[in-house]
Amino acid sequence: MLQLPAKALTLIFVAGLLVDARAQEKSAPPPFVPGEVIVKFSAKSKASESSAAKAGSNEPGPALVSYVHSLSSELGVPVQAKRLGSGGTVILAIDQSGLLSLWAERLRVDSAVKEVRVMPSGLPDRPIRPAIQVQFVEGSAEEKLVGKLAADRKQTSSELEAIKDKFEKRLGCPLTVSVSDATWIQVVPDFNSITQDLAKQLAKRPDVEYAQPNFMRGRMASTSQDSPPIR
Repeated sequence: MLQLPAKALTLIFVAGLLVDARAQEKSAPPPFVPGEVIVKFSAKSKASESSAAKAGSNEPGPALVSYVHSLSSELGVPVQAKRLGSGGTVILAIDQSGLLSLWAERLRVDSAVKEVRVMPSGLPDRPIRPAIQVQFVEGSAEEKLVGKLAADRKQTSSELEAIKDKFEKRLGCPLTVSVSDATWIQVVPDFNSITQDLAKQLAKRPDVEYAQPNFMRGRMASTSQDSPPIR
């Protein structure tokens, strides 16, 4: 039997890893801007004429802003017309602070919750993920759990995961929950998942030709030519 030298076997092994990595890279979906969706309204929709870009400007007009705002209640997510794109498209952006405020109200009805506060995203030079912080009622099992985890310098546990599952059902969104300090937990929504769900909802509307997340190429956000729109 032909036996290859160790150096040759190593090269074959490394080559195999590179091929596998490239295959995974090709199969992975392109990144997109969390919270942004590109929409092309149908020609017969109320928003179509308002989506036509004026010369030298990509600012959405008042009619389009009003129309997009009216979609928020139907979608269950506050959205805004951020800017006009090419080919009559519109880039919509989730109002993250508004969405977190809505969710804070939903969490406040929990009998174990004492207080909820919204933590908006930070400044460009000090980015902070938008989150909700929750404080539980004094003496409750949840409040004792948070205190114990903080004392043990642990950010999560199976019991805290159960609380996360309950919050996810109430908000309808994947979450990351961790201990913030001795009395507060931090709830971080998965805005990637929210963005994908929003694009799917918009794509099903009769007044929309297509909708998809705002895919990125390099450092610039734009419509990906490699990814077909969600229909």
